[in-house]
Amino acid sequence: VYALTDNVVEIVEYLKNTYQFWALFDGAAVSAELGMLKPQPEIYQALLSNYGLKASETVFIDDMPYNVEGARSVGMAAIQFTDAVQCENSLQALGVNLL
Repeated sequence: VYALTDNVVEIVEYLKNTYQFWALFDGAAVSAELGMLKPQPEIYQALLSNYGLKASETVFIDDMPYNVEGARSVGMAAIQFTDAVQCENSLQALGVNLL
């Protein structure tokens, strides 16, 4: 699980130091560090290339429709998040095995 976030470095550092969820990510792409923003295709490509991921094997989840379209434009499957049940159902429909 990887994070792709449009945030400044200070916010990301705050999240890392304040909340335990950040440790769940295998890696992260931070817009302020990359000099790009979602939905620019280059930011999704940076995430993929930095971690050796294949777009065809990657599912992107975001609440903003234009970010979802940005991910799809580089070949990722993408889900627009509305709530946990919808997200789980969408992941299962894509064949993702949920624990």
